[in-house]
This record gives sequence, C-alpha cells and structure tokens, in this order.
Amino acid sequence: MAIFLHDPFDDPADDAEALRFACNRRVFPRAAVIWGARFVTASASHDCVLLNISAGGVRLRSSYPPEIGERGRLIIDRCGSFDAEIVWVHDRQIGAGLRFSATPADVTRAFVQS
Repeated sequence: MAIFLHDPFDDPADDAEALRFACNRRVFPRAAVIWGARFVTASASHDCVLLNISAGGVRLRSSYPPEIGERGRLIIDRCGSFDAEIVWVHDRQIGAGLRFSATPADVTRAFVQS
C-alpha cells in the first residue's frame, strides 16, 4: 500500500516540494560563520569552531567527540555565552549541532547587542 503526500494524480513536483518541506526541520534561518568558541561541560572545556548559527542553535566542529544529550555552556567570543545541548553528532566530520536553552528572542538580542 502506498502512502502519498498528495493525491497521486496531482503534479509530481508538488509531492517533491512537500517532501523537501517535511525534511527541513529548521525553524530559524542560519548564517554561515567561522567563529571560535568553547563548549564548557561539567568536566571539561572544549575549543570548537562554529560553522553556522541561528537563533535556535549552532553547528560546530571540534576535535573532541561530543555525545547527544550532553549539556554545557557555549561561549562565543563575539556575542556572549549560552546554555546549550548537543542534539546531533556527525562522526566523520567530528561535528555537532547544539540547541540553545535560551529563547530565540534572548539569543537574537544577544547577537544584536554584540
């Protein structure tokens, strides 16, 4: 049994667009950056490079292997520090995504004030 996003007799381009929309879970626009930062956990401080940033979180690269669910404080030299949680990890790049604990409005305010 096939499950269709739309009526199967509609334009197939509509289904492709709906699938792209469903797969993109980002709520906030991201800006590409190359900024130095530190992710500080209860047990250590890890240097990292931010690759993109939004009001909801960041993508970073680091030499340490973070774990999903790990919480800490992300210190960004350019705009302050934020409580954050690792929400995804990509082993081949030693990359991770962090979600800010602060509200998007508070994060945006910190960006603007810096």
